[in-house]
Amino acid sequence: MFVGLRWSSLWIALSVATLTGACHKRVLTTDEVALIPVPQDVNLLSGVFEMGPKVALLVAEEDWIPSTQVFRESLLKTMEWDISLVTEGSAGIRVMREEQLTGDAYTLSVSSEGIDIGANAASGVFYALQTLGQLLPIDRLQHGKGKPDLLGVPAITIRDQPRFKWRGFMLDVSRHFFDVEDVKFYLDQMASLKFNVFHWHLTDDQGWRIESKVYPKLHEVGAWRVDYTDYDWSHNRWWGRPKQQPGDSTTYGGYYTQEDIREIIAYAGDRHIEVLPEIDVPGHSQALIASYAHLACQPGPYTVATGGAYKDNTLCPSKESTYQFMEQILKEVADLFPFKYIHIGGDECNKSAWKTHSGCQEAIRSLGLRDESELQSYFIQRMEDILSANGKKMIGWD
Repeated sequence: MFVGLRWSSLWIALSVATLTGACHKRVLTTDEVALIPVPQDVNLLSGVFEMGPKVALLVAEEDWIPSTQVFRESLLKTMEWDISLVTEGSAGIRVMREEQLTGDAYTLSVSSEGIDIGANAASGVFYALQTLGQLLPIDRLQHGKGKPDLLGVPAITIRDQPRFKWRGFMLDVSRHFFDVEDVKFYLDQMASLKFNVFHWHLTDDQGWRIESKVYPKLHEVGAWRVDYTDYDWSHNRWWGRPKQQPGDSTTYGGYYTQEDIREIIAYAGDRHIEVLPEIDVPGHSQALIASYAHLACQPGPYTVATGGAYKDNTLCPSKESTYQFMEQILKEVADLFPFKYIHIGGDECNKSAWKTHSGCQEAIRSLGLRDESELQSYFIQRMEDILSANGKKMIGWD
């Protein structure tokens, strides 16, 4: 989706001329253009292709048609142009296979006669159309003065492919909950800039955001916290939030149903974006142990964190029940998310509770480990074994 993400500070002298003729109102671009990210090879030529609602889109390969849908929907939304789609004959925009191209690579050629796109994969078609969307002067239109009949696309040739195979963007929905439409908005921004991995930070001390059929307290309890607005100004605004007190109401939060998650995965897939879920363990688990306190080293009780970090926010690595729990929850996540990777966090694990817990100290001795850091490594290895058994590869923070 091309959404006008061309900030003025990044434009390189883009000028727009509005020409009013007897029959048509035109918005034409001239001079230089700026594209984000910058393509590998750009050659600006003289001339303009006048694009209007009657311009047809020719797609040579039927299995590439879904990759044109986001572009066509964007034109319909922004310009009210419902451009026709054809698989043979003549058209103003022509998408053809170029066998020498690989992966996400594409070519884009604009002349006064039309627009030619070459690709060898559906993703290349999608990215070429995102680039074409950035060439259209839609964000320069005058609001409230009606839409023009024609948009001028500058004559240009582009050869491009992404420099990096993994182009990721992370959204933390644990500290602050974003609803489904907000997540889709971010996916639209990602698509326009050719990102291809959506790192979805779904769990942390401040909230568990996935509906679980196996352990429902995770979303019934772990998704909600007290929304304090006062602070201890001797700390920063995040760390200084008070902890939940008896009788306080947990009013802030939310979670995604499994249907919501499937909807977002499908929406991302239409934009050639993979969804990487993060389940943060063994630290950053305050919301988890607030839901199931028996998984912590100490009996609790625990509450979902209001902000910052809590010292006793870890799973207990010496309890076999911890691994039984993680085996079931990671299987549920693996079944829900088709991407071959799952992120298990693993960072900033406060081990103070492990140092004083007899079970953890006994585990260190019986497993032949040196200290609590090696006990965490043992825990992480168990997580990798679980994910491997479910056909997934593990990712964690350094």
